[in-house]
Amino acid sequence: MSKPKVFVVGWNRQIEAMFYQAGWEIVSRPYEADLVQFTGGEDVSPSFYDEEPHPNTYSAIGRDREEKKLYKTVKLLDLPTAGICRGGQFLNVMNGGKMYQHVDNHGIGGTHPMFDTRDGTEIDTTSTHHQMMRPGEGAKIVATAGYMTTYREHMAGDSIVKGSLEDEDMEVLYYDDTKTLCHQGHPEFMKSDHESVTYYFDLINEFFGLEG
Repeated sequence: MSKPKVFVVGWNRQIEAMFYQAGWEIVSRPYEADLVQFTGGEDVSPSFYDEEPHPNTYSAIGRDREEKKLYKTVKLLDLPTAGICRGGQFLNVMNGGKMYQHVDNHGIGGTHPMFDTRDGTEIDTTSTHHQMMRPGEGAKIVATAGYMTTYREHMAGDSIVKGSLEDEDMEVLYYDDTKTLCHQGHPEFMKSDHESVTYYFDLINEFFGLEG
C-alpha cells in the first residue's frame, strides 16, 4: 500500500518530520499531494476578514496573498487542506471565519487541555498563539479549550471590541464543504508519540481517509 503524500506550505522542517515519522511521503508540488498542509507564523492580515488591525496584530500581507492564491489553486484541484496554528487560522479566514485579534491565556509557551466536542476526550495541546478563531458559517466545532480566556478583542473600525466570555475557546474547526481542517495547536513541537500528534493524525484520517 502506497504512502499518503503531503505538500507542506513553506517547507516547515518540523512539520515535514512529523509527517515523515507518521509514515507519509513529503512531495514538492501541491498537485502531487493527497493533503496540503499550511503552517504557523505571523497573524493573518485582518483586511482578509474586513477588520482593522488590533495594536497587537502583526501580519505579513505578502505571505497572505501568496497563500490565498495557493489555497484557491488547491481547491480547484479538490485537495483537502489542513492548517496548524497560523495555518489553521488562515484556513478559517479563507472559509469565511474571522479572528479574535488578541486574547489572553493562550500565548503561554506551554500546554493546556482541549476537549473533543464529540466524545469529551481530553487532549494536551500546545498554546503559543495570542489570537483565536471565530468560526465561519458551516464550521464544525471539533475541539475547544473550555473557557480559558479572560478577554477577547477584535476591531470594529478604530474601536477595540470585547468578545463574549460566554463563548468557548475554539481550538479545532472543520469545514466539510471545502475539506478544510483548522487546528490552533502545534503538534509538531511534541514527540511523535505524544497524544496531540496522535489526535492530529486521527483527525486527518477521520475527515480525509488518509493514514500513514
